[in-house]
Amino acid sequence: MILKQPLPQHARTIAISSATGGAGCTTIAVNLACGMKKLNPDRNTLLVDGQYPFGTVQQFLELSSPVSRVGFPLPVDYAAYETADLDRLLMTSTSGVKVLPAPPYPIADYATSLTKPDVIARRLQRDANPFDIIVVDVGTNLDRSTTAIVSQAYALVIVLNQTPASVNGTRLALEFFSAAGVTSERMHLVLNKATKGQGIVDLNTIPHLFKREITSLIPTADATLLDTALLRGQPIVEMPGDSEQSPQKELMALAADLYGRLRE
Repeated sequence: MILKQPLPQHARTIAISSATGGAGCTTIAVNLACGMKKLNPDRNTLLVDGQYPFGTVQQFLELSSPVSRVGFPLPVDYAAYETADLDRLLMTSTSGVKVLPAPPYPIADYATSLTKPDVIARRLQRDANPFDIIVVDVGTNLDRSTTAIVSQAYALVIVLNQTPASVNGTRLALEFFSAAGVTSERMHLVLNKATKGQGIVDLNTIPHLFKREITSLIPTADATLLDTALLRGQPIVEMPGDSEQSPQKELMALAADLYGRLRE
């Protein structure tokens, strides 16, 4: 399926966040960006790794990145990170999505660094911005910088799973984002690694706890599929096989849903 409807002239930003680590923010961010690119190859899509320093996106995609997917350092363009020279920092994934990796090392004066996600986002929102869609993997990294992105994003995806800690943290996160000015219509809950079993919060209970619907439910993926995707540096939505298989089907449906909202 290819979506041809036009987007607004300025870039639309989608922030991906979570209240607890391990919920799958980067998995959702990577597959959302690549899924949107797959749905409409003509759209210029950027994936920003906002989990600094070091980042996580490079673990999921085959990139010509300053840090390889397996963690071995490659030649680092330190000057580009210090000056935020985007032309020298942007990498390209095999799907055609442009990627802005997080700095591969701690920057001493990061409090005022030009490579902070909110500074990058403001630069990318200028008239010269070549991107139609910007997906920012914020993760659990909520500070003044990433909160600025979240508050200005066209859509905020909050990733959770069924552990009590994740559910309780998400409840607090919803309150925090609401206080920060993010309207309810812009917030979308994505329940990742959905399953049935003991020691987890029941699927049917979660919407009642939050008094809002779950935008997307992503089933637990087969371990072999995940391992293969990571080893190949390939997003799940681009893995060969049946496109109707879970979780490829649900991830592509999420990409199509949010893409449709961006056109509104």
